[in-house]
Amino acid sequence: MPNRDDTLAELYDRTVLWMPQGNGWQPLQAQPGRWLILTAENPWSQPLTPAMNAARDAVLHAELNARGLNPQRVRGTDPEATWHEDGWCVRDHPGLAAALMQRYQQTAVYMLADGQRTVLWAESAPDTPRGHPESQL
Repeated sequence: MPNRDDTLAELYDRTVLWMPQGNGWQPLQAQPGRWLILTAENPWSQPLTPAMNAARDAVLHAELNARGLNPQRVRGTDPEATWHEDGWCVRDHPGLAAALMQRYQQTAVYMLADGQRTVLWAESAPDTPRGHPESQL
């Protein structure tokens, strides 16, 4: 697992989250409860080919469905929309973030709760999140 550095933390902080709406995307809106936003793309923040990312995404989607989590598509972009990474939004359950981050080799996931978005870093996921609220949804 790579070390988290300020550049990577800034990228996560600046990410804009979207949900599908018709033929396009709309900003993700706050929902009651605790939610996770996660992806299987680009393990340990290392870019893969689109085909490899699509295959990993399909496996994650199947697992989330098998767990009965009713995954909803989410897209993360930089503010200028020069890149994107697709993922899934699911209700949070104890231990879920840590298990899926490890299985899909993810540096971090987002936790959405009480109108706040927090980055959960892989090293903090098994414990109480040490993330910080970074933006209102």
